[in-house]
Amino acid sequence: MEGGYQNVTLSDKYKPLFRDTKDIRYVLLEGGRGSGKSFVLSCFLNHMSFLKNNKILFTRYTMVSAETSIIPEFRGMCETLGNDDSFIFKKTEVNNINSGCNIIYRGLKPSSNTANSALKSVNNVNILVLEEAQECADEALFDRVDFSIRTKGVRNIVLLVLNPVDKSHWIYKRFHLKERKDTLYVKTTYLDNINNLDKSFISRAEEIKAINPRKYNNIFMGDWLDDVAGALWNYPMLEQARKIDKIADYQRIVVAIDPAVSSNKNSSETGIVVAALMSNGRYMVIEDQSGVYSPTEWGNVAINLYHKNNADCIIGEINNGGDLIEQNIRNLEPNINFKQVRATRGKILRAEPISALYEQGKVSHLQRFAELEEQMTSYTGTQGEESPDRLDALVWALTELSSNLTQEMEIIMV
Repeated sequence: MEGGYQNVTLSDKYKPLFRDTKDIRYVLLEGGRGSGKSFVLSCFLNHMSFLKNNKILFTRYTMVSAETSIIPEFRGMCETLGNDDSFIFKKTEVNNINSGCNIIYRGLKPSSNTANSALKSVNNVNILVLEEAQECADEALFDRVDFSIRTKGVRNIVLLVLNPVDKSHWIYKRFHLKERKDTLYVKTTYLDNINNLDKSFISRAEEIKAINPRKYNNIFMGDWLDDVAGALWNYPMLEQARKIDKIADYQRIVVAIDPAVSSNKNSSETGIVVAALMSNGRYMVIEDQSGVYSPTEWGNVAINLYHKNNADCIIGEINNGGDLIEQNIRNLEPNINFKQVRATRGKILRAEPISALYEQGKVSHLQRFAELEEQMTSYTGTQGEESPDRLDALVWALTELSSNLTQEMEIIMV
């Protein structure tokens, strides 16, 4: 390989990436968390940039600022390989001065229904990279960009880098329902990269493997998800929820919290979901910012989301430390609008009316919420199941917004 690779050792699984296979157009680089995909992608781009006549377009569905995250990561790889002096690093572009190759960074999501922002002012690209490809739910948008990769006389490559989600995704249907001869499939897991991972990450993966094998197989092993018998949601329902023609005005917005019982690195997640009632009577799930937080951290996350989204209130379940939730929030911001909610029925019974809203096509998701949707399509209420923190927060948010339609909880103004 060109570019000096004496400082990097790659898993044998990645070697096909660097072969010049002329009958391959598409490359699927799939894997779970900790598998080293981003590292290998930077290595691959470095290698390809030394080959003459290449022009590379690096995209994500949304790209806020390449200069603060993606380009520094690539620069770090160049420094590791000892060839960073061969590159000029700019805000949205990297140039290889030895070969003349340009790597251009753009967001794939267009600013309008007719514009392709990723391709604006970009011509003669022969290598397209779509990182976090699972975030692109719009197959037609991908097609428009894919069809533009057609430069004659050079190898044309379309590389999709992704964490597999559910089997309703167009990527699964296009590339996995039937294996394609024009596609190279590369799949890795954290086990292929285990020597580069912190012990706490490995321990957490093994914990999840023991208590939730389905989640482990998806998040860490990179398997595509099937529906679960007995769950209130399925992936066709969620696929429909992600199809948004027009977003109506938001009439009410709430931030719902389902806090973890403990607050150490091995704790369950605290569910934090933002949702809205729209002027057309439909509901929008805006954000899922759930995670493992200390009480101060989840309090600040909820308050920041409250102000960011101009929410009407923050809600928390009184049965699950509701007084503690309110106290924690008010210690951070005394005058915030907070509501306590009380569960009078079990999780599944509370969730059924919300599932019905999805069946009726009344709920939209502003984007793909992979971890939330995994809980929605897997939780059955079976004894011993892990508590679905994200799902609980979602149910509280949508129950509050649709309280005239549901009777599952008592609202207590404070």
